[in-house]
Amino acid sequence: RFTSSMDTILESLEDVDLTEADDDEIPQEILLGKQQLNELGSDSTKIKAMGIFNKISSSKLVKILNILEKNIQDSVTLSTLINHDNDSMDEERLWRDLIMERVTKSADACVT
Repeated sequence: RFTSSMDTILESLEDVDLTEADDDEIPQEILLGKQQLNELGSDSTKIKAMGIFNKISSSKLVKILNILEKNIQDSVTLSTLINHDNDSMDEERLWRDLIMERVTKSADACVT
């Protein structure tokens, strides 16, 4: 299942050059969904426990790690400082929710 998930992610990102991606601007297609991150994390834990990581292509693992790194970097550029003068409470709440969602996904990428 891990290999299948990994292949699906890599196939969907075939056209994206991870080496040229600017650290300041991470393409949205590189960002994985919460469910994808949870599945990768769960499956990689099982594979580690079974001791069979050596049977998985190292080039694919490196590509997945590069994608995970970009997912981690996504929350680094977020500003948690909100201008309280110009934002309504609803706008501020939406902004905080967006920030927390991206930070949570970055944390999930860290533990994958």
